[in-house]
Amino acid sequence: MSSMPHYLKKLFSRAYRRQLAAEERQSELQAQIQEHLATLPRCEGQILVATTENRDEGFFCDVTVPARVLLAWAREDTERTVIQSVSAQAAREVLPIWLANSTFDTRKVSRLPEGHFGLVEERINDWVTDGTATVYCPECGHEVQDVAITKANEIQAGRAHFWWTDIWSCPRGHLLRQKDQEIRFILKPHRQGA
Repeated sequence: MSSMPHYLKKLFSRAYRRQLAAEERQSELQAQIQEHLATLPRCEGQILVATTENRDEGFFCDVTVPARVLLAWAREDTERTVIQSVSAQAAREVLPIWLANSTFDTRKVSRLPEGHFGLVEERINDWVTDGTATVYCPECGHEVQDVAITKANEIQAGRAHFWWTDIWSCPRGHLLRQKDQEIRFILKPHRQGA
């Protein structure tokens, strides 16, 4: 392509500028994905998604999820979610690629790659509740099958703002997780009372 028609198209065509920006973003995204994949260790059959190192997120236990389960979720999540940040989108797209190359040997455990905890954090409760995840209680010194998940300190401000504390405990009563949660609904005036 000669530079004059390209320059004129770029100058006068908004659609052409959008196309160029999209191609540049995709190229940058692919470069970051390849760079990130090169730094990751081999993926094993179990993934340590939360650990006592995540105390700032309320975890006092270790939680593992089978790589196959995490892979299915990561593929679905990547297909339905697009993020404007190229680095965040790259992290989201790297996860299923890394998991697909797993050994799927469930006797071995890999740590969730650094920077990926935020992607799975909201799902951990679901995996523990449905029995997909394995929870290890450090105080008992073994895996816990029946994790009691309760809500404490439930507070409601009107119809739109709710606070509570998620508390997980093992059958012996050891604290496995304690996390303050909050949800706020933005209600538009025309939809209230509908």
